[in-house]
Amino acid sequence: MRVHLLDITSDDLPLIEKWLRADHVRSVWGDPDENLRLLSEPAANGAWRAIIEADGRKVGVVLWQHPSREELDAAGLTDIPTGGTSSWCASDRRIETMTELGPRYWEIFLELFESLPRQGPGNRACAERALGLCRELKRFPTILDLGCGVGGQTLQLAEMTSGTIVAVDNHRPSIERLRAALAERELSGRVSAIVADMADPKQQPESFDLIWSEGALYSVGLRTALDVCYGLLRPSGYLAFTDAVWRKENPPAELKAAFDLEYPTMGSADDDVAAIQNSGFELIGRFTLPDEAWWDDFYSPMEARISRLRGTYAADREALAILDQLAEEPELHRRYSEFYAYEFFVARRPAIAC
Repeated sequence: MRVHLLDITSDDLPLIEKWLRADHVRSVWGDPDENLRLLSEPAANGAWRAIIEADGRKVGVVLWQHPSREELDAAGLTDIPTGGTSSWCASDRRIETMTELGPRYWEIFLELFESLPRQGPGNRACAERALGLCRELKRFPTILDLGCGVGGQTLQLAEMTSGTIVAVDNHRPSIERLRAALAERELSGRVSAIVADMADPKQQPESFDLIWSEGALYSVGLRTALDVCYGLLRPSGYLAFTDAVWRKENPPAELKAAFDLEYPTMGSADDDVAAIQNSGFELIGRFTLPDEAWWDDFYSPMEARISRLRGTYAADREALAILDQLAEEPELHRRYSEFYAYEFFVARRPAIAC
């Protein structure tokens, strides 16, 4: 799961109001109108608030403040020490489990994941294989990379194709990192990296020959993403994307719990094929990512980075506990990889609309 903390803007207030009026939030936070008013005002000195975004979807809001001893006592919170308090609301109860991890968790999470070459499984060999299935792709295609993250696969696409690329992600620090990499490689002339919502990337309809997305479409809902991609592709344009799928029924409870949090609607590869075809695409081909695509550029660098961070935070018990939590993901894959996989799908918009 890719989690980011974003500054709250006026455009976020309607969504926050919806969360505040939900029964499970109102029961904890109280009057939604008063809370909305407070969130609409600038944060006081020492206070901080942010939108919680998970895999491209805004799922909650978190607040951090440093009330004085006098302010806590006046509010009847005599048992809470000074030094900072946090609170949050979430779009649904499932996300509350995630937000309960607190601001420090997300600080360490981002320090880990934003340093990795990729934020999910994949490698150049798989990208080349998928691109090879796009047999009638133009020599100089116009490409859209949706949910590009820090752009590991974007840079590979730039090397493997001769066209122009628009790389989209709604996390500004990731886009800034990609822009720096593009400038260093002198690719800024034909690859642009922009901050935008994957569900509404602000691109012209029917303007792309190829849409590429590795491990990101599910974050806005696969069917929604497929509809967006169909509208952005020219007739005969290609869509290449990866998605997590179940390989076996009845997965172990701890694995099922992990995916229920990250991807509760995850289905089988056949379910994805049905969604592709129901969205008007022709399926060109698909294949399962090999195990090295999980480790070489993702889990092995993750474990190495966790090891270095353990040295950095050797005297910080809270940080070490968080790193132990984050280290569970590759361990789950070691134990249960036979139950799930990443599948690469290549589809095509028909030349004539069905």
